[in-house]
Amino acid sequence: EFLGTESSKSADQIFVNTQVPMPEGAPASVKWRVKDTNGKLRVVDIIIENVSLAQTARSEYTGYVQKSAKGIDGLIADLKAKLK
Repeated sequence: EFLGTESSKSADQIFVNTQVPMPEGAPASVKWRVKDTNGKLRVVDIIIENVSLAQTARSEYTGYVQKSAKGIDGLIADLKAKLK
């Protein structure tokens, strides 16, 4: 269910607020961060119940890079392998 939009700190971004029905319990609050890039709108983050997927992924990648002997090159190679 669309609940409206709100401005962002960045002039080229907005938040789109929605609620998604769940099979059990209350609907989940989902906020979509949308960026205007040269006239094209792109979803750059999805925030579910105040948890940012972009920040979660960033944290996971950072942990992987710090623990891996191959560092960022190892992360890139693993991601490319998963895309095949």
